[in-house]
This record gives sequence, structure tokens and C-alpha cells, in this order.
Amino acid sequence: AEDTERERHYARFAGEQAAAQFANLEAVAYLSRALELTPDEEMAERYSLMQARERVHDVKGDREAQEQDIGAMNWLAEALGDLQKRARACLLRANYRETTSDYPAAIDAAQAAVRLARDASDRHTESAAHLCWGRALWHQAAYQDAQACVERALALAQDIGASAVEADCQLNLGIVQRYLGDSAGSRRHYEQALQIYRGSQDRWGEAYALSNLGAISYSEEEYGRSRDYLESSLQIRHEIGDRRGEGIAVGNLGVLYEFLGQYDKAREYYERALGISREVGNRRGEGWHLADLGLLYYDIGSEERAIESCVRALSLAQQLGDA
Repeated sequence: AEDTERERHYARFAGEQAAAQFANLEAVAYLSRALELTPDEEMAERYSLMQARERVHDVKGDREAQEQDIGAMNWLAEALGDLQKRARACLLRANYRETTSDYPAAIDAAQAAVRLARDASDRHTESAAHLCWGRALWHQAAYQDAQACVERALALAQDIGASAVEADCQLNLGIVQRYLGDSAGSRRHYEQALQIYRGSQDRWGEAYALSNLGAISYSEEEYGRSRDYLESSLQIRHEIGDRRGEGIAVGNLGVLYEFLGQYDKAREYYERALGISREVGNRRGEGWHLADLGLLYYDIGSEERAIESCVRALSLAQQLGDA
């Protein structure tokens, strides 16, 4: 029994260290071993281990395994009668639904997480749930409502000193401002987010801020600066194993290369981005990349392939409520 306990402690420690270093396969293996060695009756410990493993599944883009862990965490939280754990499991469900482009379900889960977090006096989870709610809203082009929701999240995060949530709020406010046509405001939010991410050595967040700065630079016709931002973002995402983010970064570089007239390189990047989006279940990204390919094929005179890609992109957009 003592040897088993020692192995369990080591497996958890090794899994958490591997996750911190973005050694994702090793992290899942060690955390899964720790779970195997944890008795069913130790529900709080099992919840904690699943929470750590779910984060790694999310980075890897393993949506089936991620969903299974979230379901198990919700069951454990209810069995424990722990409101805070229920709120956090509900927030994970909301994030999962948003990531897989099911925005109405994401909003429902985020609203439920807000209610549970308030009942549990968990202001950190309440802030993060408002943020997820806002993200789902801007994905559906409800930009004013999204802004109000994210600003509520930001105020809560700043009040409790939750710097990671604060940075995510700044990033999403930048996205909303860009959609509302305020490029200068958008850039300010992105730069504030980048500063916080770098200060806390959050490489995932840093990559997302760089990607968005690349997009805003592209829209302002600063193409060399845009490429530098996007290539830096892609490098970080590849290093940390963020497959979903890697697909987005590759697709953004494809847009830049197409504009610069490098059509073969653009097609290579679009096809690579499309494959990654399908691999990780990013259906919205899949639609974007199909549309990008359709426009590229049209530009190079391949009308039949252009129509095929655009029809598939439109079908996906209609399914997701983007059309």
C-alpha cells in the first residue's frame, strides 16, 4: 500500500510537471496512471486529477477524451455536493461547447456556471463564466452584448486580482472592438493582453495575442509586421502543442501569403490549416479555411474547385448559425 501511494504521488507530480512543460502525451499518461491508483471513494482527489488532465486534452485538441473528463467531473461534483466544483465543471462544459462551435449550448452552460459560482461565492469562476458567455456571443455577431458581458468579466477579474482572466478579457475586448471597426482600440486591448501574458509567462495567451496583433497589422496594411507576429504565434503554438491554435495561425498566414500573390504557398497553408481544424473538431475554423480555399481557387481560375469549397463552407456556416 505504501508503494502504491508513493507511485500515485509521483505520477501526479510527473504529470503536472509534464503539462507545465507542454509535454502533453507524457502528461496524459502520468495523470491517467495517478487516476488508476486513486480509489473511487477519494472523489475530491479524482476530480482534481481529471481537472488537470482535461486541460491537457484541451490543448491537444482531443475533444472526445476532454468531454469524457468533464462529464466525470460533473458527476463527482454532484456526488460530493460541492457547489464550487459543480460551477467549475459547468464552466469547463461551457468552454468545451464554445470551442466546438456549439454557441447556444455554450451560453446555456456559461449562464448556469455564473449562477452556481454566485451561490458558491466563487468570484473567479463567475468572472471566467461571463467571459465564456461573451466569447460565444461575439462568435454569433452579437458584439454589443458580447462587449457588455466581457466588461463584466473584466471588472470582476480586476477586483479579485485574477490576472489570467483579466488578460483573456483584454484579448476578447480587442476582438470585439475590431469587429466594431475600432482598430486603434482593438490594438490597445491586444497589447495590454500581451503584456499581462508575458508578465505571467503564459505562452498560450502570448500566442493568441500575437496572432490577433498580426491580424490587426494585416488590416492596417503593415504586412511585414503582420508576418512577424503570425510566425511568432505559430512557433509558440507548435512548441506548446496547441493544435487548435496552430491551425488558426497557419490559416492566417495563408491569408497573408495569398494577398502577397504567393498562391502555391497560400494553398499549402490553407490545406494544412483545414486538416488541423478537422483533427481537433474546430468546425468554425474548418468553415473559414474552406471559404479561404474557395476564394483562392477562384483567384487562380479553378472555378469548379472554388464552387465546391464555397458550398461546403456555406453548409458548415448554416449548421453553426454563421450564415
